[in-house]
Amino acid sequence: MTPPSFIRGVTDYSVLRAATQTFRTPLRRHITSSTEADLAGVEVDLRSPRQLTQANVTIAVSLWLYRVTVQPDMLNAPVPRTDDTYARRRCRSISRT
Repeated sequence: MTPPSFIRGVTDYSVLRAATQTFRTPLRRHITSSTEADLAGVEVDLRSPRQLTQANVTIAVSLWLYRVTVQPDMLNAPVPRTDDTYARRRCRSISRT
């Protein structure tokens, strides 16, 4: 039996790009557009730290997803609740192999 595609792994790089953009948007809102002097204007860059160094970028948040996997044993785990009305969202783990 062949496992579902989300367990086999991501073979479409556009999925990784979309996931990266999903993370980038709130990071830009809270970092680049921040009113705090230390954070305001700091770019969220999609290049690796090595690529940023080679490009002489000295101040940036490096955001790059190299591999995204699903933890099959956690797919049906109940969502933790902090009270009766609010369910905390659980992030899926990102692993590097």
